[in-house]
Amino acid sequence: MSIGQSRNTVLANVAQQASALLLLLAVPNLLPVEHFAEVVFIGVVLSFTRFSDLGLVLVYGRDMPRHHSLNEAVEIDLWNRTIFWFSIMGGAVAGGVAAAVMYARFGAFVDAVVVALLPPLTALISTYVAMASVRSDFRAYRNSQVGLSLSRLLAIPFVFVFGLIGWLVAQVVSFLLVVLRLGIHWIPKPARPD
Repeated sequence: MSIGQSRNTVLANVAQQASALLLLLAVPNLLPVEHFAEVVFIGVVLSFTRFSDLGLVLVYGRDMPRHHSLNEAVEIDLWNRTIFWFSIMGGAVAGGVAAAVMYARFGAFVDAVVVALLPPLTALISTYVAMASVRSDFRAYRNSQVGLSLSRLLAIPFVFVFGLIGWLVAQVVSFLLVVLRLGIHWIPKPARPD
């Protein structure tokens, strides 16, 4: 890893930690105790959605740099399609389960619908980051992670004005801002049936 790549990774990590610290200091003080308990509950439920791709992204991250170094375009395309669409579908299933758990526990339908959007959006950004990382495009990695970290700070004014639903909507808005910035040109087309 070159110095420039290391610098990009460090900048992304510093931005993530700084925004997380600001959110940690602000959100608990802006929400009532029962709403903050829901935030923690949602965080725990969503932490399980990391496994919605069944570990395929980890295999992708280990195997793909070799294919990129050998310029194996067909293999790269197959892997990119597989990882992207499998992650999105797994995220959609995980979002449905997380929403059902949220609704069963708290009975808030709108909150549950917003929670359902988070895992597929997380999968979208995570797949982009994985694809950039295996190409050694650490500038794209840095830009997406810094953008996500900064946009997550929208949660502070959203929580101040709207409470818990503001926190949930801010999560979706932060993902959508990054997705809009990335565009759709990088998304692999789904495979066509034979």
